[in-house]
Amino acid sequence: MRPLTLGFIFLTVIAFAHQEPIESLNHVLVYPMEPGTSRRSFGGSPMVYSNTQNEKQPSPWCSVAVLCRRSFDPICGYDDNFGYAKFDDICHMLQVNCYWKYNFALVPSCNPVL
Repeated sequence: MRPLTLGFIFLTVIAFAHQEPIESLNHVLVYPMEPGTSRRSFGGSPMVYSNTQNEKQPSPWCSVAVLCRRSFDPICGYDDNFGYAKFDDICHMLQVNCYWKYNFALVPSCNPVL
């Protein structure tokens, strides 16, 4: 029984010795781009909005963004804090909502309609 236990420990040590820590994978990971263009309806430059109360929790958009299939059909979205933005497709908008914790909603046009 002891040789089997020692063999298991030896294989475990070898396996963990050759794994890269997660921190070193940052240069390999692909993060979603921020929106291509932005147009705020009330002037000024886009401001970064940080939701501090839910900073540690994942965005509710993440589960939908993971399952989304890319179509590369350009769309426009609107967020109360960011304004209007153009996206590659709806999946890109969901990824931005997930990663940057925005709350873009699909709108028919990138121009405000009164």
